[in-house]
Order: sequence, then C-alpha cells, then structure tokens
Amino acid sequence: RTCGSSPAVRSTSCPADPQGPTLSASGRASNGPRDYGMQTGFLVVDQLSQLTSRGAADLRQEGWVTAIDIGYPGYLRFIYRIELEALLRPFDIIVVQATVAQFLERKFGGVMSQIATALGCALIISDGESGVKAWVGRHESLTDFAVPAPMCEVRDTVGAGDALMGGILAELLESSRGRPARSVDAHALEAACQASMERVPAVL
Repeated sequence: RTCGSSPAVRSTSCPADPQGPTLSASGRASNGPRDYGMQTGFLVVDQLSQLTSRGAADLRQEGWVTAIDIGYPGYLRFIYRIELEALLRPFDIIVVQATVAQFLERKFGGVMSQIATALGCALIISDGESGVKAWVGRHESLTDFAVPAPMCEVRDTVGAGDALMGGILAELLESSRGRPARSVDAHALEAACQASMERVPAVL
C-alpha cells in the first residue's frame, strides 16, 4: 500500500504516519511482511545500485518479494558483467524495455532465456505494440510466454510502463493469497501480465 502526502490521495486504510522497513547500519532489515499484518510484501525498485540490491537481498530473506524495472541503463554501461549479475540476483521479478533487453544480452553475452535461467528470476520484456514476452527461470527449469498488446489509440506513452509493472505486481499480490509471489508458477505470472496489459490502454 502506498500513502501519499496529500489527503486527496492518501489511502483511508493507511496510518497517519505509515511505517516501513528500515535498514540498520549493518544493512539488516527491521521488519518483514508479517510485522505489518501482511502475508506478502513487495519491494519495487526503479534503479539498480549496490544499495538497492543489498536492500532487496535482505528484504527477500525477510519474506518480501523483490521486483525491479531497470529503466534506461546508461548508468550501468561501464559496469562489469559479474558485478551486474550480482546486483540483479536478489530480484525475483525483473522488468525491462526491449532496448534494455538488448543491452542485457550484450552485457551477459547470451539471450534472455539464458539470463533468466542464470539469475533464477522472472524476466519480463515490454515491447510496445509487440506486447510482453517473459521467461521464468526457476529451479533449473525455464518457461516462456508472450502476451499481445491490445489494440488502442495511442495518445501518449508516458506512464504506460509503470502501469504495466504495477498491474502485474498487483495481480500477483492478489493471486498469491498468502504464498510468496516468487513461488507463483509461470501460468499465474502469464495471467497477471494478461490482466495488466488489458489496463494499459486507459493510460495510453
């Protein structure tokens, strides 16, 4: 749940001063989802760094599901592959644009299916009119699927990627029903992508 500073956007179910997990000087997280009365908690990151990666690793141990939208990776251009792999490994779900996927393939020297398997994550690519492609590499197995983009009149693409990722995570949170979302199978993830994609035209 997100609480805004404006009364107009503040959720009525949020406390006046919403609390969240904090990192101590040692890097340990103070809380897990159950400390907030939740079965599943999400950490969503929009920039990859040592700090966000360490936080994701720690919160993941506490039962949180970790997700990242790498965004435009110019700031990662000069990072070595081994370091990039270490930074990405704590994330259960990685969402990237098609151009970022090409960057990752060059960096890792392999295709997206190989990267998903190596990281043991759900790797989701959003590609505009081509829709969504995903690879779920878990427990040394790999599943892939594609979700076509719905037909709609495009007036502005700003916010479409955020709407897609937010929709996917919301669907997973709803469908997990007490199970860690990273244990959700590829079929459930595909259903979440489909449901989220149907909401994107309203943003476009």
